[in-house]
Amino acid sequence: MHILIIGNGIAGATLARRLKERGRGEELMVTLISDEAPYHFSRPAMMYLSTGQLRMEHLKSFPDESWDALGISRVTGHVERIDAEAKQVHLSNGTVLGADVIVLATGSRPNVPTGLNTSLHGVHTYTQMQDVAALDDSLKGAHHGVVIGGGLIGVEAAEIMATHMHARQGSSITSVVREHGFYGNMLPRFESQLVTRHLQQHGIGVRVTTTVSSIEDHDGDGRVDHVTLSDGTVIPADVVVVATGVVPRTQLAKDAGVTVDDGIVVDEWFRTSNATSFPRMRKSIIYAIGDCAQLPWGVQQTWYAGRMHGEHLAEILLGSDEPFCEPIEYNSAKFFDLEWSTYGRVPAESDSASSVLLTDTNDSRCLRIVHDAKRCVVGIHALGLRLRQSTCEQWIAQCKPLDHALEELRDVMFNAEFVPAFVGVAK
Repeated sequence: MHILIIGNGIAGATLARRLKERGRGEELMVTLISDEAPYHFSRPAMMYLSTGQLRMEHLKSFPDESWDALGISRVTGHVERIDAEAKQVHLSNGTVLGADVIVLATGSRPNVPTGLNTSLHGVHTYTQMQDVAALDDSLKGAHHGVVIGGGLIGVEAAEIMATHMHARQGSSITSVVREHGFYGNMLPRFESQLVTRHLQQHGIGVRVTTTVSSIEDHDGDGRVDHVTLSDGTVIPADVVVVATGVVPRTQLAKDAGVTVDDGIVVDEWFRTSNATSFPRMRKSIIYAIGDCAQLPWGVQQTWYAGRMHGEHLAEILLGSDEPFCEPIEYNSAKFFDLEWSTYGRVPAESDSASSVLLTDTNDSRCLRIVHDAKRCVVGIHALGLRLRQSTCEQWIAQCKPLDHALEELRDVMFNAEFVPAFVGVAK
């Protein structure tokens, strides 16, 4: 059997390696295609490459020689179309590859607002490997940076700019955030404002509840020199990073006749809707995993979900009939040196009626426990604290009562011996 995987991010790479590690040796052929880089790299670590803390070799999750040792074929090229009926993938260089199974692990692309002139030199997105070198080039000698967007990529872009520009006299970095604070569409208001203050303490100017209406070039030399906000404010800018979110890459699937909604629609076995499916065998010609896939409960665009998708689909393709069940959501990030981790469901609208918020005395760190109508724990997250993942997931999986969580609070804190007294507040 030949399995062809389009995309070598964490979902595609995990699938390829798991198939060969657990498969039937030479009876199973695996080909991994990418037009971004000839090797798998850790995308969450791109920022540390841009800040000089890591080198390119540090971003490779697996030794180069391990791919050949496992017998995984790697192809660098752009896939133009998929012929599901003929079981073929056509590359832009004219190469045609046949396969018994085609897996779409095409990831996501930047969601750039319409109407902004992103073609000017100095204007960037930051999701692909080539963005690292392009941004680095624009930051040379730059004094004024603007980040559009207040999500995780926006925070990374602000930190990259700070690393390159803070020592330059007269420099400025401004983040323009549509919501009331950083990551305001994901974090409750208190936590969003905590993160906003933290970035301000690191020298980032923050403009909230506003948007960029235009990116402009007054000098006419093709390079950005300022942005104008929706309230009319003009901000100087030598370099701009547009970090307004990402959306699944679905065009290949759509062109192949596969059902697409927010993402590529799949069932619990990661099967798409292509007409050559075999329902009785739970087999399909085209599957989708990772950022591009839309499961019955939605799109899951995290590194951890991509890895789980790859692991589970490998078992399915090797003969398992077990469906993929909705996992307990998990994510983590750093806002400069402020750590964040989240488990389960912590909606942005969480308030004192649906959760308990615990903070230290100066509101610089916090922990929120979200509960349902029966006061069972459904989500936990923390800023500035390290939590025990196993304990958090156990409480959520076992529907532990809120009172139990509050009584056993120190059990969930990884660094409990260093944590000052926390107080519950209604925020």
